[in-house]
Amino acid sequence: MEKIKYKILLVDDEEINLQIVQANLNSDYDVHATVNIQEALKLIEEHTYDAFIFDINMDEMDGLELCKIVKNYKKYIYTPVIFVTIIDEVEKIEKGFEYGAYDYITKPVNPQELKIRLHAHIKISKNQIELNQKQLVLNEQIEILTNELYEANKKSLSSEEVFQNRESNFKHNDEKIRKNFENAGLFSEKILIMQDKLKKQKELLERIKSSLV
Repeated sequence: MEKIKYKILLVDDEEINLQIVQANLNSDYDVHATVNIQEALKLIEEHTYDAFIFDINMDEMDGLELCKIVKNYKKYIYTPVIFVTIIDEVEKIEKGFEYGAYDYITKPVNPQELKIRLHAHIKISKNQIELNQKQLVLNEQIEILTNELYEANKKSLSSEEVFQNRESNFKHNDEKIRKNFENAGLFSEKILIMQDKLKKQKELLERIKSSLV
């Protein structure tokens, strides 16, 4: 399986320094290198790089300003920027970290040290990008589930309202039926009383008739 070569942009306005670093990285990385700031800006726009190596001191534009420009691109938020600098440039190094740089390496550049740092920072960057993508997917899933739960709750509340209305109607109808039965019962009781009275009156009439015979 062919090894993936990450794309690196190397910018240094001193040709000899550029060539030395590029020669040491070419076997492991796809290196784009330039001494020209305007060309560097064009490459940053047109390509998507996995890491940047900038000399911190350049005449036309220093590495700090170039780092600021890079970090204004959304696609480079997590892309590592490594400065090449001399050992006594502490203030510039601190400023570089404020602008979004990840690391620095001092001159003369140790090729093996640069490769180790570069590999570590690219790996961290890729892990961060992957984590963010997974977080976005998770957030989308949470939003979908939240909306589904909200709709389900709405339907549940609607069903409960319907049930409550039906239950209220049932209670109302049951009350009416109960009262009707009660009324019917009272009416039946009155009929029975009247029938009993009539029966007694008939019996009384029969006795009167018998006494008259």
